[in-house]
Amino acid sequence: MSGHGDNDILNGQSGNDIMEGSQGNDTYVVDSASDQVIEQTDEGIDTVKSSVVFTLSDNLENLELTGEAELVGIGNELDNEITENSKNRDLPPVGFTKYGLIDVTLTTVYNDAVPDEQLGLRYLANVELEKD
Repeated sequence: MSGHGDNDILNGQSGNDIMEGSQGNDTYVVDSASDQVIEQTDEGIDTVKSSVVFTLSDNLENLELTGEAELVGIGNELDNEITENSKNRDLPPVGFTKYGLIDVTLTTVYNDAVPDEQLGLRYLANVELEKD
């Protein structure tokens, strides 16, 4: 399934799909762990809405986890915005230090030994920090 150069919404419905966007800010609906999303460099700000565990592939900027299942969303090397679903926001931290999360968009990382029920992030991996 391919986009047409505008702000496309690509949704293969059920089954395993290969979705390829084009110019414009495309939105992809992922409902299978076997769905594939392909986006080329400099083709807009693109969003994946996923009801399954999903890792953003190259050239995809944003990920929205949907549905009621506990999911994991993994970003890439770009400046990602990952939005958790309501199920993930309600989970308590499990054995990890809590990190700063504002409106479910990572803006600042800090060490917070006291659990904060309003923060939705449970752990971080592969994070690079620059010290001022």
